[in-house]
Amino acid sequence: SKKASRNKALKVFARPAAAAAPPLPSDVRPPHILVKTLDYIVDNLLTTLPNSEGFLWDRMRSIRQDFTYQNYSGPEAVDCNERIVRIHLLILHIMIKTKTEFSIQQELEQLHKALITLSEIYDDMRANGFECPNEAEFRAYGLLSKIRDPQYDQIIQTLPSHIFNDHLVQLAMCFR
Repeated sequence: SKKASRNKALKVFARPAAAAAPPLPSDVRPPHILVKTLDYIVDNLLTTLPNSEGFLWDRMRSIRQDFTYQNYSGPEAVDCNERIVRIHLLILHIMIKTKTEFSIQQELEQLHKALITLSEIYDDMRANGFECPNEAEFRAYGLLSKIRDPQYDQIIQTLPSHIFNDHLVQLAMCFR
């Protein structure tokens, strides 16, 4: 029988049970390990699409879950969530183009959740005096991903002018 490599094993997503206790700290990967996990996915697994879509979907959800358990919104969370959004966009593009069967609804749901998480992190970072250089790009993705949701029109108007006036946000608003 084949043994799994400890260095290449990726934690699966585990849906929390309703009355279950939170996970033990030893079961939650710290931010720097979550970055390494996503690095491994990007460096080794993206080229296996479309076959690996379900696997990637699960492992990225698990990474986001570990950040949530820690209520962590530092630079590693920004980096990982931005890359996860980009990966979901890539997956949607590849899966639709190759006509491989997959759940577009599940993929879009995780894309939206990652975008919501990013919006919250960007707001927290700004409140603490930090700027995120890619914010306008991801705000534009948010506008496009929920193109019929009027709530996004209100949200975008509360952003600082340098983000609101960014060419990517303005282009996304034109599409809306």
